[in-house]
Amino acid sequence: MELVAETARQVAEGRVHPTPVQRAQALRLLGIALYLTGRPEGAESAFLELLRLRPNVRLDPTTTRPDVIGFFETVRAQHYEEIQRAVRDRPGKHFILSLLPPAGQLQNGNRARALVIGAVEVLSLGVAIGTYAQLRSWVRDSDQTFPGHTSDAQTLKTLNNVAVGVFAATVIVGIIDGVANFNRDSSEPSLAFLTPGGLGFHF
Repeated sequence: MELVAETARQVAEGRVHPTPVQRAQALRLLGIALYLTGRPEGAESAFLELLRLRPNVRLDPTTTRPDVIGFFETVRAQHYEEIQRAVRDRPGKHFILSLLPPAGQLQNGNRARALVIGAVEVLSLGVAIGTYAQLRSWVRDSDQTFPGHTSDAQTLKTLNNVAVGVFAATVIVGIIDGVANFNRDSSEPSLAFLTPGGLGFHF
């Protein structure tokens, strides 16, 4: 529990640049570890900060001792007004951004996923535009042929179709992901996060 508390503290305090989800997970582990090691004041602070970030979060009764859950719910009840003020003051999420990947991923705290989706979108769109422009420069409008570039034009057409397909598929996947994770603040996140040394813990 001491090791869990120390590792979670580094993530919760932002010393390893966590995502919002990782920080919430770390605060939960920190609160549990501090309570189980006889430090209820520290546990209360960690749980309160978690509830300010995730007001609807619950501790999993299948993996958490009943006394810890009871303490957590007491913290929620005692600081109800403060938690609600934090909810009101927190910048809101906008559903429309979920339909505009990678903006939806950034809004949901998935920075790595946003980077991947954004990179694929830019690359595929760039290839699609570039190949289309080249084809237009070769085409003879009167009969839609490509004098002197017939073989190359066929290759570019195939590449253009692939690029357009990849772009469309990436946008669709991004929208689905953005919408599916839009309400993640009110869901029960997995208790897994990366330690400073890169090891994964699951509690």
